[in-house]
Amino acid sequence: MDLKIIRKNRGLTLIQVANMTGLSQSFLTRLENGERNLTVSTAKKLAYAYDVSVNELLRNDTFDANSIESMRLQINAIDQEMAMLFEKRMNLAKHIGIYKAKNNLAITDEAREADLVKKNTTYISDKEIKKYYQKFISTTIKLSKEYQVKVTSE
Repeated sequence: MDLKIIRKNRGLTLIQVANMTGLSQSFLTRLENGERNLTVSTAKKLAYAYDVSVNELLRNDTFDANSIESMRLQINAIDQEMAMLFEKRMNLAKHIGIYKAKNNLAITDEAREADLVKKNTTYISDKEIKKYYQKFISTTIKLSKEYQVKVTSE
């Protein structure tokens, strides 16, 4: 999506965006006209000002998908989403741990955990990275259990 369209859809002027982000109007104009590419710090400022995710800004036509800065920006956006999802997951794990403690249930359920890893791994289509995802989800489950133990022992 075009930065100018995003800005106009939000009903913002260049002056307002400049005030919100600390970026100059001339820089914003060059960015909107495709004369400048997004950097990580600029994308974060604009995402905040436009109340969109950095991923939304990645759909911008001025974004160079072949530069290392562009790839890093995409990774940063993914990491931000993963952090939010991890926090949600851990909050649910906390409540599950509390439920298990109240109902005298074990924190560890190896059969369920193995099924969970197997099931979640099916979401990965790239065979080359499946084994890495298995490690990732296994580690996430381990961290969830550690958190449940901590919460229920306090």
